[in-house]
Amino acid sequence: MKGTESEKPPQLFLFVNKDSKSKSLSKSEGDHAKEINRHAQKVRNRRLAVQKASTAQQTSASARRIALGGWKKREGEVESPITTGLLPGSPETVMNFNNILSDQNCTPISHSGSESSSRSSGSPPATSPDEPPTVLPELTTSSKVAPTDIPRSEPAVQETTRNPSTTLPPLELPRTAPMTATDHERSGEEAEREFQYNALVIRPQLTEFAPKSQIDPFNQLPVQVSYEFHQVLQGALRIYPYSGNNYKLAHLPDHIRRNIRQFPIGEIVQRAPTASHHLYSLLACISVRLRGAFREQIPMDVPIEFQNKASHHIHKELLKSSRSGQVDVNVIMDILFLVVSEMGMGNLESARKHMKVVSNFYYMLDLNKNLDFWISESCAHVDNQLALSTGRPPIFKQSFDPGPLLPERRAALQRELWWLFKNFDQPTAFYPSPVSLAVKAPPRGLTDAIADFANNLDLRMGFEFERALKLGIVSPLLTPIIVDIVDCAAIAKVVWLSPMAVCFDAEWLCRKARAVLRRLLVIAPENNIGPLDVLGKCMEVVRCTLLIAMAHACTLIGFQTAEKNVIALQNSLAFALKFWAPAMGLSTEMVPLDKETPYPDVEVLKLQIGHILYNSMVGLFSADVPGYESTQEFFMIRVLNCCKLMGIRDYFGLREHLVKFLYSPVLMEKSVARVAERLGRLNDQWASGVDEVH
Repeated sequence: MKGTESEKPPQLFLFVNKDSKSKSLSKSEGDHAKEINRHAQKVRNRRLAVQKASTAQQTSASARRIALGGWKKREGEVESPITTGLLPGSPETVMNFNNILSDQNCTPISHSGSESSSRSSGSPPATSPDEPPTVLPELTTSSKVAPTDIPRSEPAVQETTRNPSTTLPPLELPRTAPMTATDHERSGEEAEREFQYNALVIRPQLTEFAPKSQIDPFNQLPVQVSYEFHQVLQGALRIYPYSGNNYKLAHLPDHIRRNIRQFPIGEIVQRAPTASHHLYSLLACISVRLRGAFREQIPMDVPIEFQNKASHHIHKELLKSSRSGQVDVNVIMDILFLVVSEMGMGNLESARKHMKVVSNFYYMLDLNKNLDFWISESCAHVDNQLALSTGRPPIFKQSFDPGPLLPERRAALQRELWWLFKNFDQPTAFYPSPVSLAVKAPPRGLTDAIADFANNLDLRMGFEFERALKLGIVSPLLTPIIVDIVDCAAIAKVVWLSPMAVCFDAEWLCRKARAVLRRLLVIAPENNIGPLDVLGKCMEVVRCTLLIAMAHACTLIGFQTAEKNVIALQNSLAFALKFWAPAMGLSTEMVPLDKETPYPDVEVLKLQIGHILYNSMVGLFSADVPGYESTQEFFMIRVLNCCKLMGIRDYFGLREHLVKFLYSPVLMEKSVARVAERLGRLNDQWASGVDEVH
């Protein structure tokens, strides 16, 4: 029995025969079943792959036979050694031609050895006695043979494209059979057909992929980028390192400028030719900036044409996105470029409409991504410019404020600033200026407030604002804004005068100044509903003054927007002096009401007069444009009378007073010189007791 039991076959689990009523499989049976099923699935997949391959081969073979028959029927030709299986214009032609060239055993025309020898002989073709000899153009090696390993960008290929008659060096091919008498028995008709074949098949290999332009040689881009487009795109690469999103990179110290993160203009320019809305929006923006801010000689119709095309293609892209439900984040940047172009051309209502579209898409940005972060920065910058240009509130509800500095970093910068003040009277104790002497000047005479810091930043900048905060002469609404301005002035001193500053400090400074400008735009009286008290109306002159100064510091459109804001400054100063001047014993033109007694030397009064003098100087500088002569005279009278009350008699005294505020020698030097000239003529008049200013 034991021997019988030992001879029994091993037990098999016939799980394949079990049905739903049988018991469930055990663990060992389940593992075995899974292994067999996996193997069966692999076998089935291989069978399906073989079936698909065989079906594809049969289908392609049938299609090839049908196509060959159709070609022969269309041409209506009798099969010949040249055209059999190698018809001009067919895909089979190019395939066979390349195979023949790589064979190294025959010539590039025929398969037979006799015709191969005749093709290589170089003797003239025989003509029939009944026909006149056919004169054919001489076939050079360049028109007969097109080696497949020659790069398309080689000069020889390009030269052949320009002049088809240009010959290339002869290409010698190996021969396998000796020449016989049958090699010279070809008729003129065959030779002519051979020439036509070469013209149709061989020559396109040399000319079909010839570069159409150096930018898009194979015409793969959706938009044909011309040389003019290329020049504008190069302009974008030139101007963004100067001022990318109000960072004013060209005037930062060299060790900061090299390391600070910058707007990815290279990435934007590279992606521009990939889509029509990308390209035309960037071209519209850059052409307007080059023409308006950087004084480039660009015709007016060029930005208008780019702007119209950009608007058309962006509208098509938005319609496409509305149907698909998916919006490309890059379209937000395209709309911002279009808004900048429309602002430059004066289409402010259209710009506001497109800016509202951007505000609806803003929630899609992921600020942890580099490009999305810079799109957000561009939204803040362009929204500020649009609010300055239109005199209306910003569209975005975000403040775009970077927040306060870290306490540790702030304490370190304050210690560095204290060291600078301590050695203020000892020029030799200063650090060597970290500002590079190679800092580029603004192009084409462009004036910029930040350009001053690279050469003559004064450590006393912002002192008068600190005094105003300590004495409490600023309204509660403007107090936090002026506190931020004082902080920005302190950080600017460290950034430009100390090598201790890092990229984060400069970036925080630029973003904080932009946030201050935005808050000045938001608190405008016309943007708020409700009554305004007398103090708020009087403080409007301070808001307008700071708005003009910060617009020059944070943007490149300070002059374009100052003309609109200077009228508001004039009206607010005239209203404020109706309340301030009588309280100080002065008239609205800042002339003492009691001319018999000297004006009292009180610190608070002198501080208020000093602020009125600064406000009037900013207005005088901003009104220095044609058509604003009456506005200039309004500010000039008050500047001269304030100078008399402050004891300022010359240019140096006036400049010493202004540097304690936000003063730019590059921007305000001309106005200061004019005031100094008038002061020189009035000194003798005031000494004689005549107080009137003429």
